[in-house]
Amino acid sequence: MQPPGRARSFIEGSRRRDHLDAGRREGGQGMVRHVVAFRFAPGTTDEQRERVEQGLASLPARIEDIRRYAFGPDLGLAEGNFDFVVVGDFDDADAYQRYAAHEAHQALIRDVIRPVLAERVAVQYEIEG
Repeated sequence: MQPPGRARSFIEGSRRRDHLDAGRREGGQGMVRHVVAFRFAPGTTDEQRERVEQGLASLPARIEDIRRYAFGPDLGLAEGNFDFVVVGDFDDADAYQRYAAHEAHQALIRDVIRPVLAERVAVQYEIEG
C-alpha cells in the first residue's frame, strides 16, 4: 500500500487494468462508474439545491440501470472544490448510456440542474463488478 498523497506509478496502473480485464462481465464490458461535479451559479438558493438533491434521489427508483447512486455537497475541506458531486455505478457502458438518455434524467437536468449550474465536469471509468 502506498503512503497517502503519492501518485500511482504506471506499473501499478497497468496491474489495475489487468485486474479489471480479468473481472470483465460476459460480453467484454466491465462496470462503469460515472462521476459528475457541479459548481452552482451565484445566487443559487438552498431551496434550489434541495430540489437538485430531491430530483437525484428519485432517479434510482425510476431508472433500473442504476446499480449504486450517491451524491452530496462538498464538505468544504479544500479550497477550489466543486460544490456538489454525483457518483453512479452501472453494469456496463450500454447501461450508462441508457441512464444518460433516460427521460427522467434528462428532465432533471433540463428543469432543475441546468438553471442553477455554473460549471460541470464529469468522467466515466471502468470499475470492478
